[in-house]
Formats: sequence, C-alpha cells, structure tokens
Amino acid sequence: SQGAYVPKKEVIIMDSTSSPSPRAPTAKKTNSKSVCSTDTFPVKTHHLIVHLDKHNPGIAAFSADGSSFEVYDQVTFSQQYLPQYFKHSNWGSFVRQLNLYGFTSSRSRDNSDVQVWRHDCFHRDKKESVGKIKRSKRNKNSSNQ
Repeated sequence: SQGAYVPKKEVIIMDSTSSPSPRAPTAKKTNSKSVCSTDTFPVKTHHLIVHLDKHNPGIAAFSADGSSFEVYDQVTFSQQYLPQYFKHSNWGSFVRQLNLYGFTSSRSRDNSDVQVWRHDCFHRDKKESVGKIKRSKRNKNSSNQ
C-alpha cells in the first residue's frame, strides 16, 4: 500500500557476552524470560539483582531473608551492570529512581560502605508483587498547570 513507512519496534535479547548498541533497547536474558526496554524500573531492577545474586553476589545480592538487596561494589555495579539493564551507567540516577519508586536505603551494620535497599513489594521470592511498585507523583511547586 501507499502509506508512510513505519518502522517496527525492535526488542533485542542479549547474553552476557554481548553489549547493547547505543540506540537499541537493552535487554538481558534471565532464566527463560528477558528484561525488555518496556519493563518498568522495579521489574528491571529485580531481574538485575536476581542475576547478580546468582552469578556475581560480590557485586550485589539479596539479603539472607530476601526482603532487601545490598550493593557491595557500586563502581562495578554502575559501570558493568547498569548499562545492561538501563540506558545509563550513573549510580546517582539509579538511586534517584529507587527513591522515586519508594525504596528506602540504609547502611549495612557490618560495613558502612554497603548500601541496603528495601521496599515492601520488592522481595527475592515474590517477583509477582514487584509490579505493584509505582513511581511517586512529583509535585509541581504548587503551580496549577
């Protein structure tokens, strides 16, 4: 037909040896499911922590009871793993998103360099509840637009 060309949306599934192209949606294969660019921030974060907990727990892992996750190596986490799941490698941006989604942080009792993140709906063994996590609404400095 004579309509304008509309490109199809492309989803890329990558393994641990591939790297995302700069303009392509990012994805990471975990188990039989993949993390897709259309997944929400909490879903991507859950996939990321599950992956690290299983394959590289020295970087980040769930707590023993699964109710929180701990980041042990922020530099490697940011530079090596954030770009595989998100469009950046900026630790500060990741923290900002966690805060916008209602996660709370604390420091590990054993090591103050270790950051611990918690949310009531974010649990290692309850991935179905991660979808309940919603981004908080931002106030517009009391303007009525």
